[in-house]
Amino acid sequence: MNNELGSYESYLVDVLNGSGSCFEDELGSCLGELRRCLDNELKNYLCELGSCLDDEFESCFGKLGSYRSEQSCELGRP
Repeated sequence: MNNELGSYESYLVDVLNGSGSCFEDELGSCLGELRRCLDNELKNYLCELGSCLDDEFESCFGKLGSYRSEQSCELGRP
């Protein structure tokens, strides 16, 4: 599972990479939350794995969207 999370991290960093480091701290914070959540779920393997991660992803991208608006930062997309 660690490799899978690493792939998500890599992907997100690549997607945001073109816009400078405007998201760096916020993204790191979100990924930290996702890691803690995933670790928790793995310790309780018989739980539904999806529920916690879904909530964390929603929370993470909500924060990123809010941060983006406040900083007037763009993702460099056309």
